[in-house]
Amino acid sequence: MNASGTQTRLSSKLDDSPVWSPDGSKIAFESARDGNSEIYLMNGDGSGQTNLTRNAAFDGPPVWSPDGAKIAFVTSRDGNNTQIYVMDANGANQTGLTTDLTATNNNPVWSPDGSKIAFVSDRDGPGGEIYVMGADGSNPTRLTVNTGYGDALPVWSPDGSKIVFVSNRADNRLQVYVMDADGSNQTRLTTTGTDNRPVWSPDGSKIAFERFSTTDDEVYIMNADGTEQTNLTNNPAEDFLARWSPDGSQIAFVSGRDGNVEIYVMNAADGSGQTNLTRNAAADNSPAWKP
Repeated sequence: MNASGTQTRLSSKLDDSPVWSPDGSKIAFESARDGNSEIYLMNGDGSGQTNLTRNAAFDGPPVWSPDGAKIAFVTSRDGNNTQIYVMDANGANQTGLTTDLTATNNNPVWSPDGSKIAFVSDRDGPGGEIYVMGADGSNPTRLTVNTGYGDALPVWSPDGSKIVFVSNRADNRLQVYVMDADGSNQTRLTTTGTDNRPVWSPDGSKIAFERFSTTDDEVYIMNADGTEQTNLTNNPAEDFLARWSPDGSQIAFVSGRDGNVEIYVMNAADGSGQTNLTRNAAADNSPAWKP
């Protein structure tokens, strides 16, 4: 959507997971337009769409390094199990970071300073665990030990000191946990319902997340220590995929309240001002704020 409110179609044919470069000039995204999933890059106005990966295997969602010089992604090019790769922002120097090809490695996320990548792997047994490695793949270190269950979706705090994640270790229901960046002090933050997809506020003081119930899904917010858990959306439809604005004042989210999937925005403090941005008969998903 441009400044006048007009919605502009940038790409087609199963394009998904758009992410802005840190300087706001480029958008990387995943597309199956060539018959399999590849990572593409385009200018912010949709021009110059270029296939970066050019590989017959699956190449998954792009993740920018904080300085915009690199893109991490997941690929199946080395066999049936997905591995984590990194490449230059122009697609050059595609390099595998995970080397245990018997394991599934996915969900890479850069530390705020770009020196490390957290990821999820089942290399030590069933159920995913969270690991961290150098940005060059060196020194992979297991942070969580939760045999037989699953730990997933790690997200670094803005200052790099903590990692929030989800786990079903307590009672086989996904809950939100937080730990220090070295894996110590793992603490359960939520205990009610099934909670998923936690995301830090830009200042690190709050965490937004999804709470699932038997009737609907809602976007919640809580303090970084798990206190003051508050339902922001309060709607009988599904509300999910919360994304903070860069200044922390608003949260974009996805909702099915109008009969199809649309992108909404609301005030982050109290959930007021919930506004439909897309108003389209097709599904609109995966909002990402421009820096």
